[in-house]
Amino acid sequence: MKILTIAICAYNMEEYIEKTLDSCIIKDIDKLEILIMNDGSTDRTAELCQPYCDKYPDSFILVNKENGGWGSNLNMAAHLAKGKYFKEMDADDWFETENLQKLVLKLEDIDADMVLTDHRYCYTDKTVDNNAEWAKYTGETHEMKDIQPFYFSIWDAAFLTTKLSVDYINLPKHTLYTDNLFIMYQLPKIETAYFMSDVVYNYRLGRDGQSVNAESLRKHYKDLVSVLVRALKYYNAGDNKENIHVREKFISTYYVFYEYFLRMKCDKEIKKAIRYVEYRLKKEAPELYKETNKAKRLRLIRMTGYAAYPVASKIQKMKDKRMK
Repeated sequence: MKILTIAICAYNMEEYIEKTLDSCIIKDIDKLEILIMNDGSTDRTAELCQPYCDKYPDSFILVNKENGGWGSNLNMAAHLAKGKYFKEMDADDWFETENLQKLVLKLEDIDADMVLTDHRYCYTDKTVDNNAEWAKYTGETHEMKDIQPFYFSIWDAAFLTTKLSVDYINLPKHTLYTDNLFIMYQLPKIETAYFMSDVVYNYRLGRDGQSVNAESLRKHYKDLVSVLVRALKYYNAGDNKENIHVREKFISTYYVFYEYFLRMKCDKEIKKAIRYVEYRLKKEAPELYKETNKAKRLRLIRMTGYAAYPVASKIQKMKDKRMK
């Protein structure tokens, strides 16, 4: 039985894919199912992956598909997954191999709906540990209903495959930033979580073309709007708004996306987009609008009718510069 399915989302990643795949080669590699989702790459990505599939045919599986974006890769991978747990990985990132081995052995022994490990931010010239909020729970399993909401990212989570939400396998195609929907869609089904403080995932930052750099954000700002609107709709569906973890995930996503907008010049198009999502939030979830108003910069922007946007944007860019 495969213990962990790793879905690697890859589009034109010939520069990084070998390091990514190398990091998956653990001592107990027979317990891994590594689905390399080749999303219509036009470079040598598929060619570089083939030797791994030849050497470890029971573990590395190359899935060639038409380009559909990150969400489409996970839609397909979720149907294919045979592992007890499921974890996503971007093809320009890499694992701490020793800690991945440790994670797999733990997953073999437990049955929590979600298992969390930590990640590290990797810039071109330095690394920064995330220092997970859940460190105090290390080595423990908790009922989600019994603990306060905490922030975690897609890079931290391994989900029990049988608990994957139906909504999860219907992520929108050709849309960036849907990892936030991925997490939100899972939360109502997650009853238990096991916590590990080990750094398993290395998240690369600073490369050209990355979805979170200013140029890409400006190019794909409509995706930010689309994801926020979908997240708002999901929050208001059924009993989701009663789930404190869904609520806090939406709020944290809104804060993060606002920081993304602040990395862009507030031209006519961007201002229109911001006003639209603000209007939707205030109209459809006034309690969340009030809650997000606790953020000082966001409150200042709203109070000044966006006149304070340039100042808030400058502060955000200084903050980003300090992180690099």
